Amino acid sequence: MMRRLLTIFLSFTTLGLIAQINNVVVDTDYRLQQGSVDVAINTKDPANVVVASDLNRISVSLDSGATWQKKLILPDNGILGKSELHADRRGRFFLIASSVDQDDDWEASEISGRLITFMSDDKGMTWELVSEIDETSEQPVSNFSSSINVVSGDFYSVWESESGDANNIMFSMASAGKNWSKPVELIHEPANAEPYGLSPAPGASGQVYVIWADEGKIKLDRTYNKGKMWLRNDISIADVTGDFQVPGYAGPAGFPVSATDLSGSNFKGALYITWPQLLTDDQGSEIHFIRSTNKGDSWSRSGRISNPAEGAFQFSPAITVDPATGLLYIAYFSRVGREDNHSDVYLAWSLDGGGSFKQAKINTDPVNTEGFEYLHNGLSLTAFQGIVCPTWISKGEKGSNIISACMDYKDLGIK
Repeated sequence: MMRRLLTIFLSFTTLGLIAQINNVVVDTDYRLQQGSVDVAINTKDPANVVVASDLNRISVSLDSGATWQKKLILPDNGILGKSELHADRRGRFFLIASSVDQDDDWEASEISGRLITFMSDDKGMTWELVSEIDETSEQPVSNFSSSINVVSGDFYSVWESESGDANNIMFSMASAGKNWSKPVELIHEPANAEPYGLSPAPGASGQVYVIWADEGKIKLDRTYNKGKMWLRNDISIADVTGDFQVPGYAGPAGFPVSATDLSGSNFKGALYITWPQLLTDDQGSEIHFIRSTNKGDSWSRSGRISNPAEGAFQFSPAITVDPATGLLYIAYFSRVGREDNHSDVYLAWSLDGGGSFKQAKINTDPVNTEGFEYLHNGLSLTAFQGIVCPTWISKGEKGSNIISACMDYKDLGIK
């Protein structure tokens, strides 16, 4: 199914001066060689922020990211690789992670390939295992993504599963993070295409979207009955250049990511997608953006929201919509103006549903991603009730640092 185009006049402004954004070291770990970081804000107490990273490490802030406490959760459950954090409307945190069994030396042993879910109802201080999707794959699950509908409390997970020459997209959902449904396969064409950048997104009317890229296209599937029925033909949304390698960044740099507006704003129900677009002759990359206001049936023309590449890479974006205000935020790594393999972190924001953007650099020190074995997710972003928390990974003198730059939206000059 081909998309119809809607025209929006996308504009962006780079701000040179904004209020000082504090960068705080959340955690440091010399063992952290495979990078994954995610962040969530307590919907009952926005000053309570939680960050999850590899090796089962949880960090908790009770003062909007100014100071942090470190927690270690259930290492015998074998978390290995990517983990994702979510917060529901009851003030609980959920962590969904890929898991394999491990021996005492942190080496993978009997591979189980599970997705497991932990829950905390005490602001992230303690955690309990509440559910798992077992036998999701014969290999460790790494190419997975999850989301939450903060209104209904439903969770959604998608991942890739190989079967012969086919690369299947699998889907499961759960209420309150428990009792995951039996995984179902999403039919995508061609079946031997390798999907990447899987991204589930809840709709404002009960529908669920699954977005991914393959064969040079961003594609979308959709269900209105909790995964029982899907579109007969996938919707092709936009042309993409595919994933690509960035020097000094050992992870996916070109994945698309998505978010929906579940707030009560004028843009409620809007679906947003952003991705890095590689320029011709590999002369850098730029961050592109597209939106739909009618449940994915038609889309705006894509537009650039980042600075001109000027031969530099801009990559690995993260996207979120504040469910209380409807403000849209996108964070990404940028090497514009740099001559080494270090990066800056830019935060872009929109007050009009993606019609226009302003952006600013928010890191105080260069971001160093060299030396990691693999980065599942080196940059994360969340927002709630005007609190915005970009969080990223960077190598430091004493190990791998998790850095957060939580701020009030007024720090960005938003009124």
